Amino acid sequence: MDVIPFRREHLKGFKPQPRQAGVLNAPAHQLAELEKSYSFSVFKDGECLAIGGFVEQWAGRWLAWCALSRTSGKDLVALTRVALRHLATLKHQRVEASVEADFEEGHRWLTFLGFECDAPLMREYVPGQDHALYSRVS
Repeated sequence: MDVIPFRREHLKGFKPQPRQAGVLNAPAHQLAELEKSYSFSVFKDGECLAIGGFVEQWAGRWLAWCALSRTSGKDLVALTRVALRHLATLKHQRVEASVEADFEEGHRWLTFLGFECDAPLMREYVPGQDHALYSRVS
């Protein structure tokens, strides 16, 4: 697997899981900000399996984001190791992530990565979607 800095052109040909397809519609200014943040893309055999990273909100507080490809399942153990390795490099005190309230696989993965659920239901956290808020505090 190759882990490289995220670039918006990595979205060309990226086929996210159906629940994460919204990433393909992110506005150009948001993608430009992600390129400047601590964000990365994971490739295997020329295919982008995952994009994700961390955006610093202020000193000691980060927002984690990630989208996995439809074909990432067979590589989930390796992708989890990549995520844990990058989490370990942050000089953080708090990392937050949200997941759709009914997206069980997302809840399981965040828990496996060491996140705890702070708010199990936040109505309309993303317009039209209820989310749960998770955090990992060190």
